[in-house]
Amino acid sequence: LESWTDDPQTESFSGTGLYQTTIEIPKPYLSDPYVLSLDFGKVGQVAEAFVNGESIGVHWMRGQMLDLAGHLHEGPNDLRIEVTNTLINRVSHLTDPSPLPPELEAHYGKRLYEKSGRMSASVGFEPLPASGLLGPVRVVVRKRVELSVD
Repeated sequence: LESWTDDPQTESFSGTGLYQTTIEIPKPYLSDPYVLSLDFGKVGQVAEAFVNGESIGVHWMRGQMLDLAGHLHEGPNDLRIEVTNTLINRVSHLTDPSPLPPELEAHYGKRLYEKSGRMSASVGFEPLPASGLLGPVRVVVRKRVELSVD
């Protein structure tokens, strides 16, 4: 897994990318005392996860994991992750942007982009933020235990 901004063919892409795989879950992990969560690792910027076609939630902050309880079955399970980045990647590579609306000229001037022909410095992102699923993506298995204090 790598950032879309590391590849010249995708560095200016703004939109949603799709990642798919199959994960094998043994039967013992589907019941107590086990708790399974999906850890995305690093994401640039927002990701929605689907297990067996059903949305299990949206990842929008670092360190967030999604609960997999009730979404998995024994054997192979389809995992799909849709990652959406911001418009800044596309805007930063525009060499001839649309005209600025007259009401914004007082704030930005008539030309929004710098003389180099790219807007990345003008819009405040150089280098561009990482985009896509950076990982590592993993299923985290935890075992629930009871402790007694005497």
